[in-house]
Amino acid sequence: PAYASIMGVLHQTSPELQWTLKFFNSLLIALSVLFFFYMVKSLLKSDQIALVSTFVLVMLPSYLSHFIWSHTLIPPLFMLLIYSYLKIDESKYGWILVAAVTAALFLTHTRQVLKVGIMAAIFLGVVWFYEQKFPKKMLYGTLAGVGLSLSWWAFKLKSMLEMLTHSSVGSTAEAGVAVTSTSGLLNKIILRLPSMFSPTGGTGTRA
Repeated sequence: PAYASIMGVLHQTSPELQWTLKFFNSLLIALSVLFFFYMVKSLLKSDQIALVSTFVLVMLPSYLSHFIWSHTLIPPLFMLLIYSYLKIDESKYGWILVAAVTAALFLTHTRQVLKVGIMAAIFLGVVWFYEQKFPKKMLYGTLAGVGLSLSWWAFKLKSMLEMLTHSSVGSTAEAGVAVTSTSGLLNKIILRLPSMFSPTGGTGTRA
């Protein structure tokens, strides 16, 4: 619900819905570039490397400038998540930022958060290996964020499962699974998992 809610509120700035979507979608992408700079700066402790890395990101033709959908929120939130991980020890309340960003990710997109979760887990694993100390604060902050997001999803479980199984290409009949029950939905999710990570799927491959 996050992207739709944000755009719904921001629609008050202009009577034109199309302008609202185009302008604020672009603003979110621009902010993600800024967040990326600070993330790399905090990670590598170098302004120069952060600046060059940000330039490379901006020059990528595949970056999200021509898409208007909830995916736009994922990169800036992921960059904020890594930044908040890196800053967590600077304050005893650092875990709150981690929790807030994690909850925001879980309320943005049901499938993309799986990919973000894998990348975050890899990051935590590297930190654990590098520092030879389990990153408890980072993990606790993340788990608190997941719990916070459940204040929404606990009441929307069936809707979430239906979104996970939704496909504009396939159909329930093709999957051969009834979705009239929660168990049917879970079965269909399992069948859909390979296509979620397929390099040949998604709007980026459409003519």
